[in-house]
Amino acid sequence: MYYFGELKLVLPTGISQSQLRNQFPNFLCIGAQKAGTSWVYENLKKHPEIFIPENRYIHYFDRNFHTSYRAYLNHFKSGSKKLKGEVIPGYGLISRRRIQFIKKQNPNLKLILILRDPITRAWSHAKMVLLDKNNSNSKIDVNRFNAHFNSRLSSTKGDYKNIIENWLSVFDKEQLLIIYNEEVKNSPERTLKKMYDHLGVSTIEAKEETLSKKIINQGVRLDMPEECLEELKQLYKQRITNLEPLLGENANRWYNKYYS
Repeated sequence: MYYFGELKLVLPTGISQSQLRNQFPNFLCIGAQKAGTSWVYENLKKHPEIFIPENRYIHYFDRNFHTSYRAYLNHFKSGSKKLKGEVIPGYGLISRRRIQFIKKQNPNLKLILILRDPITRAWSHAKMVLLDKNNSNSKIDVNRFNAHFNSRLSSTKGDYKNIIENWLSVFDKEQLLIIYNEEVKNSPERTLKKMYDHLGVSTIEAKEETLSKKIINQGVRLDMPEECLEELKQLYKQRITNLEPLLGENANRWYNKYYS
């Protein structure tokens, strides 16, 4: 029996800590939602040295931490001779206690975080939640959208500063690779090479059919109403400013896009 914070976690019996660590993932892509995690997933899973479980949505650390730890590790058994990992955008928001648990299982874990201009991320997230992506005649209810932008759900997913600082309070900076949605659109091959180098796998020629899908799981195509843009600009001005020490010119680019 292993007590971790408020949780009582039953670890598999008859398995040593070293065996547990061998079954544990070598990397996690922790978000952000609507920033390009599907692109990361589709490309990494095609690498011959990387194993990602068929069940993409395990959600152990953000939704199912109360369930069997053995069952979680079993998802990675087939990849015992490869670099094992998950791409779960919800992991970016987990508590520090759970991040500490993850560090205990694999102190050398590699992390990937893909970020997108937080205003367009919030807009895309709201469209996903509020609109039917199969209905090309979807109408925008500005009040509903603005309420969603201000909701805790949207706010926490767009709080990049908190996500980065929370994970770096436990893991070393060198273990976290931050890439950008804009990089994926402008230079997908170079972005993939960054991920390969970070993970320590061979650089390979990416599958063209995946690499060319620069937008995967695209939602409804609609222009953002001016009222929504103004609401988001007010919500994110200070947040983008606060990102400058962490993200440098990338945060400045977002700031200049909306406020210069």
